[in-house]
Amino acid sequence: MSVRAAVIVAGCASFFVSLVVMTPASIVTHFGKQMMDGVQLYKPQGSIWSGQAGSLSVQGIVFHNVVWKLAPLPILAGELDLAFSARDELHPLKGNIVAGFDGDIRANNIKGILPANMISYIKAISFIGLEGRLNINLKELRIDEQGLKAATGEILLSNGRLTLPLQGNLGNIKLTLSNQGNNIIIRINDLHAPIGIDGTLKLQPNHHFNFNARFTPTPFSDAILLSLIKNAARQQPDGRLQIQYNGSY
Repeated sequence: MSVRAAVIVAGCASFFVSLVVMTPASIVTHFGKQMMDGVQLYKPQGSIWSGQAGSLSVQGIVFHNVVWKLAPLPILAGELDLAFSARDELHPLKGNIVAGFDGDIRANNIKGILPANMISYIKAISFIGLEGRLNINLKELRIDEQGLKAATGEILLSNGRLTLPLQGNLGNIKLTLSNQGNNIIIRINDLHAPIGIDGTLKLQPNHHFNFNARFTPTPFSDAILLSLIKNAARQQPDGRLQIQYNGSY
């Protein structure tokens, strides 16, 4: 390549890089409304690469003081690498998301607090109504076109309460996520909840699942919820109630 050609190429490259870097963050709002149903960004400032917004609304749940930074180099490898944080008193959240142009998504080091009713937006369990607070500490989530592929980390449900399809007090429950081969294993343990629980939920890549748990009634157990568990469970010699169930999602 001649010196003159090199100068032209470098000049064009600088122009397009500057154009993208200086693209106002308001463009994100314009296209976001068309591409992401239920997601709205308010008062964006800065650029696509590094910016902030007064708030972000996801399915009606509002996160305030949102900041993001998009790394430019991974784009050359066909990925979008986004670091974000929401400095919100009620719903603080931060982490890193890497999205491939092939549709694969990796979320890393996601930490924050979310309202428990967000689970109603997960199609497979949208029939469940839940109140309380979710304390999130996820090291990794991997998602592709087929769904969730891998997950590691912890989720703590605080002051949990079922509202649908029945009502009942759940208390505090800890979920520990790990990978076992191609399966995702979710360990479920109570933290001094009204009904003790020690169980495992196995999510398989063919969209089947296996649920196996033992429940321990206490004097503080919700009567309606306990009655439902008894109807579906097999009582063990030690008095605990065991439920085993296979299904699909």
